Amino acid sequence: MPDLTDLYAIEVDIDAETAEGEDAKPEAERFRVDGPETATWALRKLAAAEAEIDDAKTLAASEIARVEQWYDEVTRRPARDVEFFRGLLIDYMRSRHAEDPKCKTVKLPAGTLTARAGQPKIDATDIEALKAYADTLDDEYRSSIIRTKYEANVSGMKGLLVPKDEGDPLGAPLVDPSTGEVVPGVVWLPAVVKYDAKTTEGES
Repeated sequence: MPDLTDLYAIEVDIDAETAEGEDAKPEAERFRVDGPETATWALRKLAAAEAEIDDAKTLAASEIARVEQWYDEVTRRPARDVEFFRGLLIDYMRSRHAEDPKCKTVKLPAGTLTARAGQPKIDATDIEALKAYADTLDDEYRSSIIRTKYEANVSGMKGLLVPKDEGDPLGAPLVDPSTGEVVPGVVWLPAVVKYDAKTTEGES
């Protein structure tokens, strides 16, 4: 079991290694967790690093809020001016275009006013009502009114399909056990062990 002096020396060594980069030391000389004592020490170092990040996030959020408040305050008046003067200019260009439909552009020393024809479009305001109407049509015409979005029902397939062979590796085909037919377009992804390290400070 390493004593406090050993762990302090390890800490200094790791801090120096971190500052210099991962490739600063040969693989064999790098610190490794090799038991409960060093694991506990490493968890405390992890907790301290996570706390430092949390402090930075808190400070950043506070500063961001202050900057956003400052931005809102200093842009409130010019934003009103932008809306006001843009409205005046659009009204002027609208009147010019009404008088002369061929007038699409007015060039001035400080800028340009334009009038561009938009394209008509359809907006679906009630999809359920539209679907009910489309269901009364033949298939060819219906597909021009409404379309169906298909997606894989992965949860449903879990109870229906099985790997082709027991212990199939990653990416193995799946079959329908009732027919033995290989189902195209899907593969087997076996469960994998996920490793993590969570400090006591991070538990709720």
